[in-house]
Amino acid sequence: MPENIIERHDISADKAAIANAATFLGRQDQDFGIQETAIYFYNTSALEFNQSRPPNHPHMLIRSCPKGQPYIMARGSISHPFTEQRADQNDNKYAVLTNGFKEATKMVNPMNPCVYGDERDQDHNIDSEFHQGDNLGKFGVFWSRNNPPLAEEVAKAHRRMETSYRKELERMGKAKTADEALGMRNNISAAAADYFGVSATWHQTDLISRDYGKVECGVCGEKIQPTAKLCIHCKAPTDEKKQALWLDAQTSPKLPQGARA
Repeated sequence: MPENIIERHDISADKAAIANAATFLGRQDQDFGIQETAIYFYNTSALEFNQSRPPNHPHMLIRSCPKGQPYIMARGSISHPFTEQRADQNDNKYAVLTNGFKEATKMVNPMNPCVYGDERDQDHNIDSEFHQGDNLGKFGVFWSRNNPPLAEEVAKAHRRMETSYRKELERMGKAKTADEALGMRNNISAAAADYFGVSATWHQTDLISRDYGKVECGVCGEKIQPTAKLCIHCKAPTDEKKQALWLDAQTSPKLPQGARA
């Protein structure tokens, strides 16, 4: 660098911050005159998401929704306005306040164009084979200003998720053989099958009881296979005549060894 040129990172950072600062509502004061609003994230699906949304969200973990619950709240939240971290041409870091609602939408789906800049953008969907896993909104994740979320917001998230699950089951239905289906399945198809109670060669749904199709043993009442000849629990025969003889043998008094009846 020539001697007559002095590199001042502090000045260049300040100038870059002024040049690149957001003009939200035309205000330049610290909070744009807007009351800070908390934004919460929720998940309605059985899928867990561990995503990276750099540079502001390098690690974003959203736990799966437990069975029987309508939704689960993700740990952590952001606010509107959102403090976005940026860097100038000299890689000096500085903060800029931006639209927190757009930021929340981008966190759920980076491909969302954010036309409205509010909750309505969450219904936007781009079907792309290259970004299937990026759009968490397709699989039940959503954001809200409300804690707890409104029933309408939860219902919309469920509808978006159900639409995606139906498309996934349609995709699995195109498999011509069981082996092909096993090669096509993934965690999304498994979640879709569980959600709609679908059992197939490639997935046994948890919604179907392990005792499905079984009958009760006539002696102990435990569940056994209908074709079983002996109960695996009490060892009693399942044939009625043999069962009666078996019961008599169990209840008859035992004679001392060597004695005759």
